[in-house]
Amino acid sequence: MTAFENARSGDGEPTATRGEPLAAQPAAGVELVRNLSRTAGNQAVSALLQRDGSATAAPASGAKTTWAQVESDLSFSKYGWEAMGILKDNNISLSFKTDPKDAVAGYIPATNSAFVNLAMPAYEVAAYFVHEMYHASQFHGKRSPKATSMKEGAWVKTLVDEEIDGTVKGFMHKLALKRWGWPQNDRPAGMARFRSAYTYGYKLAIEAGKDPITARGEGIERGRRMVEWMMKRPSRGTTPDLGPNKFDTYDDYYRREWQDTNRKP
Repeated sequence: MTAFENARSGDGEPTATRGEPLAAQPAAGVELVRNLSRTAGNQAVSALLQRDGSATAAPASGAKTTWAQVESDLSFSKYGWEAMGILKDNNISLSFKTDPKDAVAGYIPATNSAFVNLAMPAYEVAAYFVHEMYHASQFHGKRSPKATSMKEGAWVKTLVDEEIDGTVKGFMHKLALKRWGWPQNDRPAGMARFRSAYTYGYKLAIEAGKDPITARGEGIERGRRMVEWMMKRPSRGTTPDLGPNKFDTYDDYYRREWQDTNRKP
């Protein structure tokens, strides 16, 4: 299965992506969210996105994905708004790929640049973009340290946790889109398992009499544990469900990066 591309450097073996054409997103839903945001604030919009409501029609196939469509998708959740804010506030340059064989996405700290692959449907590109902008926020916030600044175990855990949290944010953005009729599929890879874990955690909390905000937090935590599990090697000789390439776990990848960086000449 494919996974979020390594977003710290954009290198490593590219994960194969799947091209799928997508038509323009429904404008009515976008305007509803934007108008509510202007008049009632982000908290009101977040509450709306978490409620079940009448859904707009799902995107139809037949047209190539454009960045305008991705921006439209990003306007449907607080995760998308945060990602666009990170891009703007940190003057990150953004470029685009269109070949399904290219890497799906990446953030490159050395050049303060990012890229996304428009060979995927807009909702999937948006989820990857949210993930990459989380890496960018960690870098600019000095929360993504250099390998030379920490001991191996602590550094590897820090970077793996960053991957987990970035993946969760991307998945939560995709989860918000289901309220508006977007496909409840397994794109990005691992989304179906995350959604199942989140939904179960939310359901348990509600049944226990907890309020929706608390239930949402418990759903996210359960979903995060599922992401962490998908990033591990299930058994000897097997590949993880989510990883930086076809062979490594993120733990393997960052452990090797730490060792290569700290190797004495």
